Order: sequence, then structure tokens, then C-alpha cells
Amino acid sequence: MALRGCQRQLGHKKLLVDAAGGHGGIACVFLAHKRADRAIVVDLYQPTSFENLRRAWADDPDGSDASVKYHIADVSSPDWLSSLLDKEAGDLRPSEIGVVSCHACSLLSDELIRACTRSQVDFALMPCCHGEDSRKGKMMLNTAKMLGIPHDMLIDISRLGIIEESSGYKASMRCIDSSITPQNRVLLGLRESEADAEKRELARSASLYRLARKYRHIGIPLGKGTGRVTVENAVSHRTRYHACSAKLEAEAETGMVVDASSKASQTSDDTEEENPPDDEHEHKRPTAPEGVTTQPHRARLSLSWAEYFLVPPFQFGAMCGNVKEPFCAGA
Repeated sequence: MALRGCQRQLGHKKLLVDAAGGHGGIACVFLAHKRADRAIVVDLYQPTSFENLRRAWADDPDGSDASVKYHIADVSSPDWLSSLLDKEAGDLRPSEIGVVSCHACSLLSDELIRACTRSQVDFALMPCCHGEDSRKGKMMLNTAKMLGIPHDMLIDISRLGIIEESSGYKASMRCIDSSITPQNRVLLGLRESEADAEKRELARSASLYRLARKYRHIGIPLGKGTGRVTVENAVSHRTRYHACSAKLEAEAETGMVVDASSKASQTSDDTEEENPPDDEHEHKRPTAPEGVTTQPHRARLSLSWAEYFLVPPFQFGAMCGNVKEPFCAGA
């Protein structure tokens, strides 16, 4: 069932690469089920059993071995797949090529994932031997113990995340019967269509938008009496940001709380007037007695990160001159 599921998700391939394929059994099965036009088995050594399997499963009607052949290569090498495809793929598109691997040991599974995503081809691999004598391996082992889950399961889940975050890929997992092998998880990396990529981006944007709206109460609403973000308010807050920055710089230099209203007018490049203070004595801060050192304040603006996010990036760049300074949370 799992094999048929993997074959169905991978689809029909004009060229199938069986990486670390040993006797080539996986390649022969794909050919026997008409899921590939031809296959190449790649490994460091060619066992004698390969010829027996080829004749029994994948022999061509004319007696030739054109449908499947062996290629000697080190699949742990970073460029083995690209070199093989340059030689064997011809005019085939990446979507017409697939890579499979059964029980790629330890770090070899990670190298295969990198090679396949680099060449932008679909792949399905079944990892095994998850031990790794390194700082990363010890970290994963300790994390698995802390979470109370099997070590190999944690590693394969992390690999799914790596595949999913690879540009242009979507990840999935299937399992075969554990009575066949305890290392029964199959990791699939399938190239995204344009529609899939668009759906992913829309889902991401919608999720962030909902999160931003949920936490809008963190800051004071920008509009007078409303929580709507407007161009005028965003520019006004940019002006206040520069005022805040100027005041902090002055306080850092003198160690005293200073009035930043005059310096703010020099640092801001906007023509809009600053909002008048609600309290006419707001700028008349007390100064410390002579000989007493004061600590600079941590000034905060009333533009929360959530409200900053709700301004479309293209609109914010146009109205604020592509300002990249971070805004503080609302007081």
C-alpha cells in the first residue's frame, strides 16, 4: 500500500535514480509496475545479484539492458546527482526525473535531501541508522529523551521540516508495515506547482494577518477614536520615532533627560506637523540636581508591532521612504 502510495505521489517518471540502490530492487519494481521508462542504480559497488534481478524484473523484450543500468558513484558527494543528470538526463525536465532510496544510512539521508532539492527533482527516501556522533547528534538524542519520543522519529520529523522549508518543495510522510522493517518511514519531497506555491503564500499571509489582528490591543490605536492604520498616522509615528531616537541619543551623551522637540525637527525629513502634546507641560521634565547622574529613559512609541505589520509593505515603503528602523511596542 505504501509503495503504491509513493508511486502515485511521485507519478510516472521518464528517468528514475535509485540512490544507494545496492542490487537495484527498488528500480526494478518501479520498472515492473510501469512507473518509469528507464532507471539508473547508483552505488559505490555493483553486486552480482543486480544482473539476476534485472533479468527477472526489468529485462527488455529485445534482450537488452537499456531500461536499467548501474552507475558507480559516491552518493555522499555533493555534486554526484547533478553530474549524473548532466550526463544521462539529456533534454528531460526536472519534473520528469525522480530519485528513490531505501535505507540510506544516517547522514547519507541528509546528503540525499540536499542533492535532490539542489537539482529540483522529486524524491522519496526511507532513512535508517539515525545515530550521529556529533554535537548535532547528541543534541537530537538529548531532545528526544526530554520529549519522551523515539530518537529516530524526532530526526525524521526534523527532516520533514527541512524539506518543507526548501524552496519550491512540499513534504509528506508515509509508512510501510513495521513488521517488514522497524525503519518504516518514507519521506517524500515533491516539487510545488505554481498553484501550490500561491496557496502556501496566501495561507502564510492570512495566518500572520490573523495573528496581528489578535494582538492589536498591545499598542494604542493609531487613528483618533479608531484602530485603523492610515497613511497620515503612519507618517506621524515615523516622525515621533525620529524624535524618540534623537532624545535617546542626547540622553546617552549627557546622562540627563533632555527635551528632544527641537532636535526632532532636525532629524525628521517629513513635512507634516508633529501632533501637539496632550499636556502642555509634557516637555517640561524635571532636571536632576547638580552632581546627580540620571539614567537614560527607555522611550516607547504608541505604534505596536501588530499595527506596523498591518500597513502593507509597499504602501509603508512609499510613504515612509523605505524606513527600516524597528518600532517599539505601544506604551
